[in-house]
Amino acid sequence: MTRQLTTTRIPLLLLFVLFSVVLQKPLFAQESVFKKNGWAIQGSGGVDQLKKEYANGYNSSLRNGFYGELGVQKLWRNVGLELSTRYYANKTPNFDSTGISQKMLSQGFLASDFTQKNTSLQRASISLGPVFNLPFLKEKVFVQISALGGVSVFKDGFSLTNESSTVAVLDRGYATKSSLTPSGRANFKIGYNITQKIAIAANAYYTYYFNSSQSSAFYDINKAQVENTTYSNSSYGAGLTLSYNFGKKTVVESKKLAPVIPQKMVNVTMRDIQTGEPLVNAKVKLMGDNGKIFNSVTNELGEAVFDSIPQARYRITGLLNDIASTEEEIFPTQFDLPGKGIYLKLDHNDPRFTLKGFTVNKTTQLREGKVYVVLTNLKTNVVKQVVSEQGTGEFSFQIEGDTDYSVFGRKDMYISEIENASTKGLERSTVLYVKLALPLEQAETGKVIKLENIYYDLDKADIREDASRDLNKLVQFMVDNPNAKIELNAHTDSRGTAEYNMILSQKRAESVVEFLTNHGISSNRLIARGYGESKLTNACADGIPCSEEFHQANRRTEFMVIE
Repeated sequence: MTRQLTTTRIPLLLLFVLFSVVLQKPLFAQESVFKKNGWAIQGSGGVDQLKKEYANGYNSSLRNGFYGELGVQKLWRNVGLELSTRYYANKTPNFDSTGISQKMLSQGFLASDFTQKNTSLQRASISLGPVFNLPFLKEKVFVQISALGGVSVFKDGFSLTNESSTVAVLDRGYATKSSLTPSGRANFKIGYNITQKIAIAANAYYTYYFNSSQSSAFYDINKAQVENTTYSNSSYGAGLTLSYNFGKKTVVESKKLAPVIPQKMVNVTMRDIQTGEPLVNAKVKLMGDNGKIFNSVTNELGEAVFDSIPQARYRITGLLNDIASTEEEIFPTQFDLPGKGIYLKLDHNDPRFTLKGFTVNKTTQLREGKVYVVLTNLKTNVVKQVVSEQGTGEFSFQIEGDTDYSVFGRKDMYISEIENASTKGLERSTVLYVKLALPLEQAETGKVIKLENIYYDLDKADIREDASRDLNKLVQFMVDNPNAKIELNAHTDSRGTAEYNMILSQKRAESVVEFLTNHGISSNRLIARGYGESKLTNACADGIPCSEEFHQANRRTEFMVIE
């Protein structure tokens, strides 16, 4: 009995231990991330070249040496401050005695007796200034430029003596607080972050010591000073810098990667159900059960293309001229099928015709945009208005079958043709679009515009019935431009006397004015002027035989905006 209980307890104990371990594990994996706080300490060392220039030109030599540096840096993003302390040690080269031998001889010395006693040149400096940090390659590589200013102290010297130990030249450096010399240093570094904490960089620098003139004294054999010449210092060098970046480690939970959601291109084609023609500028909408909605407009091929649609269930609808198309549906399983796209078709059933047209400038023959296009149903007298597109001049209306329409345009100081459109005799199953060009002409001040198809019978001033269409467009122009004043000009052919024709043309011009006033145009805006046969448009002058067609071309009416 005891052995059975023990055998049972062992598996239960193992399950309890395993369950305890599982409970102790976090739901998300944890990782430590080191975040810099901008502070860093750095040590540097390298070679240095000191240039010592004497004012009297006796010596201008480079002194080889080395430097060591300890500094601290604080960065705020790409800009920061740097504090640096440096120590330099440079050899003292032999003084060029050739240049001063004559001077020493003149003071009673023998040049061959000179002995030089050297001490090394030592400098110490402390500097502070801005630093600019430029990271590259995801902050693995960096470039730093800094400009530091501070103070330096020198310890330097040598002497020339003869055999009697009489000093001929004495050069002394300084090592007291009162001899602090202002200095400026420009640094350039290019480095690499070995780790998030450790970085190594190559550096180059140039240092100039302001007002650093120090002196060398020259003596005669009696130890009397005969000259004191000054010298100044500058240095440059290169080395390596090792940096340690401060910061702290923070424990963050690594989020689980979101599952990759399949995406596909969706192509929706919308066509007229009766003719099968593609429908342009139809609105297509994708509505997903994930709450996302996508909108597009069909192109010249009747296609609405949606790029990178995420996997979900979608309902697809279309709309054109306030009439909805059929609907389609996309299921999530379609995103798992081979191929880059999902292709769907929508049918649109609008029993009306579409009047498609464009407005055009009669003078330039270019499309004229921003024209108010007015459509009148001649059966019901219902009026509709749209604005033609800028650039293309395109416009469209939905129109009923078995109906006549009139169309004209409105634009400031433009006169428009009045065109007719009709769907009578058209079968909707074969024809969707009724096409129309609507010409307009700009009525500039002083520009003569011929009114087409306004003809008069021989020796008569009455306006013929077939002239009313073009006079109606003039009425419309005067209504649309209420501040315009015009001059109506009438002309005759050459048959008859000049005096008779002048009277006849004046009566014809007055007939046009009467027509306009009968249609509500104020007579104050109208001037009638007859020109008789004085301005023929062709060669049909007196005594020249011409056809009736040519004579009729001279019997014309024109208008001109005068204000």
